Amino acid sequence: MAWVYILQCSDGSYYVGSTIDLEGRVSAHNLGLGAAYTSRRRPVRLLWAAEFSRKDDCPEVSRRLLAQPPQPPVARASRVTGRSRRT
Repeated sequence: MAWVYILQCSDGSYYVGSTIDLEGRVSAHNLGLGAAYTSRRRPVRLLWAAEFSRKDDCPEVSRRLLAQPPQPPVARASRVTGRSRRT
């Protein structure tokens, strides 16, 4: 299984990512071991995540999330994926 997720950073910005280990990846972001973007904006908070059966689906979903016009990220994620799972 694979996940697409949205984090809220300490400066109020958002980060979209994907992983096969959601809890481990969020922990890595908070330890400064995730993406360079989040390492400078810790702590981060998981806002939204959706699970997919294939890891290959995640990059496309991430691109679609990032291509949406500005709006609250969870609303954007729900519209793009059809899933409203919040964490």
